[in-house]
Amino acid sequence: MISWQRPIQGFIKLNMDGSSIGTPGSIGFGGLLRDWKGNWVLRFSGFAGYSPSLLLELLALKHGLLIAWN
Repeated sequence: MISWQRPIQGFIKLNMDGSSIGTPGSIGFGGLLRDWKGNWVLRFSGFAGYSPSLLLELLALKHGLLIAWN
């Protein structure tokens, strides 16, 4: 069984994913940050136009890391 794994106490975990209709196709992404207790810290989503699916995953990662950094 696959399930969410808690980060180490005092840390925040970023989970993100993307979705596309075709490749290339319309793409969107989203994710959330959770603390070590599993509480949501922040969630995000976005639309990135019409691109290949690899770009989608990279955009989701970039957006999530920028939010986490700030």
